[in-house]
Amino acid sequence: MSTRTSTVLLFAACLTACASEPVADAPLDLLAQRGTPDDAPEGSCWHNAGTPALIETTERKILVRQASISADGKTRFPAEYRVEVEERTIRPQADDWVQIVCPKLLTQDFISAIQRALKARGYYDGPATGRLDSATRQSVRRFQLTQGRDLEKVTQTLTETLGLTATRS
Repeated sequence: MSTRTSTVLLFAACLTACASEPVADAPLDLLAQRGTPDDAPEGSCWHNAGTPALIETTERKILVRQASISADGKTRFPAEYRVEVEERTIRPQADDWVQIVCPKLLTQDFISAIQRALKARGYYDGPATGRLDSATRQSVRRFQLTQGRDLEKVTQTLTETLGLTATRS
């Protein structure tokens, strides 16, 4: 196979992959996060909504050489210090895995259904565009706050609470 043929086939494969992407204004890395909990079912998508570690960093100046002062009070050379940096973990990282709807299932029709369901409950006031735009993500977040979760991601719990099911077409 020639280099030109390989390049054309690779380009065609990329176009095919791009055509199956979900309808969303947010980059895919905002929709799904790499990594899953150890016991996650195959093919499921997850987001780690945990808290990062809290690290305290302190610096100490340590005198290496004292300043030298002449008899007339002028500084011959200033004092020299070295800095020691110490890090201490105040709170370790805590994972909080949340199952989300996989990006490939966030179709225009499914996002429109989410928008309509949120509108019926008073959380979304825009049209059902089928786009996971800023207004939709903020509505998702406001609704999920009532469920005890501060998250803009479309979670499985959100869709189940709204009575929706993401299916492959």
